[in-house]
Amino acid sequence: MKIILTLSSDRSICESIKATLPDTDMLLFEYTLEDALRRLVSITPDTIILDDTPSFGLPALQELRSKMLDTPILVLTNNAGKDALSTYLMAGAHACIPKPFDCAALAEHVATIQPTVSPTPIQNPLPPQQLIANTSVSQ
Repeated sequence: MKIILTLSSDRSICESIKATLPDTDMLLFEYTLEDALRRLVSITPDTIILDDTPSFGLPALQELRSKMLDTPILVLTNNAGKDALSTYLMAGAHACIPKPFDCAALAEHVATIQPTVSPTPIQNPLPPQQLIANTSVSQ
């Protein structure tokens, strides 16, 4: 199951993400960092999309990164300058997309950073010798 958590206080960004990622199994939206942190107690998203708004930004990224060490975080930012982008990347963002964003580019970034799930191999608790039935006939 693919779960994406989006943090944005801008409803138009949320609607754009909803339209861009319709095949996502579970697309969740939180409008405050506190609500997002409460949500993270019960779910582990495959990807987090963080909208760089006055409500969120670098402090929110740092807080999320401290709680979700391995979860890819994609930042949507108004500030496309090299300094801002490198600050986000050094703070733990996997990618930054300048706003306004191209929906196809967002979908491509999400597909690229989304972890791929490979099937878990079947593991046998018994060594191979014990799996083979004893076929010798006693006489």
